[in-house]
Amino acid sequence: MASDVEIEALLERDEYLQVFNNLGHFSLKLNNSNVAGGGVRLDSESAQDSLYLCVNALVKQGQEVATDYLLNAKEAKAMKHLDWARVDETGLDPNKKADLKKIEAIKAARDHYKPVETYYADAEKQFAEFTPDSLSPRLPQVLLPREGSYLSVTPLACAGYCAIVSEAMWGSHSFIKRADFPVGGANPQNIGRHAHYMQKPLVMSAPKEDQATRLLFSVYYNGPAGTIFSTSGSHVQMGGRGR
Repeated sequence: MASDVEIEALLERDEYLQVFNNLGHFSLKLNNSNVAGGGVRLDSESAQDSLYLCVNALVKQGQEVATDYLLNAKEAKAMKHLDWARVDETGLDPNKKADLKKIEAIKAARDHYKPVETYYADAEKQFAEFTPDSLSPRLPQVLLPREGSYLSVTPLACAGYCAIVSEAMWGSHSFIKRADFPVGGANPQNIGRHAHYMQKPLVMSAPKEDQATRLLFSVYYNGPAGTIFSTSGSHVQMGGRGR
């Protein structure tokens, strides 16, 4: 937030690059803060386009989805400095004395942290997988059928995507129900700069069954069902797959 901007001593360039080179979109720690860090970073080449609103589709279309640190809170300072290099004066009125002081502080911070933005631009951006030596049994697993057996996979969350959804929903869509989801415990910054955006997930009602709609889908995918009788007394049973 604009009011939280501070002037701190900058880290060394190599320290920033050590963090920025290892940022990812999807993080293991968003599942459980006690597991070893790891995750996946997408780029426009590795991402797959989709009809759904998802990280893959946004990255493929060239839209920025914020990456985050994957290992531990020691990396938080570098990300905090990057945020302060990008902070703006949105919502502040230069005609108000209190806001004017904040605007001056923001401009001073942007100038101070400007090198951090340059370091971030120099960091690795291509696809990468960051895998720990072993996966913790604390991670959730889903079994998917594959070639007569099962493949165990761990779903990964993306806090940067949650930030996009949360900011889009905030204010103008305040009627949408939100839940409380304590990601990261008392201090979500320990597992990611954007992890706090996951603490207020959207709540949607389950769809209600509509018999007419169900029948239409059945006819479309399976064809009409029924029995046709001829004048000779024979009959043909209708129904089955295909259209």
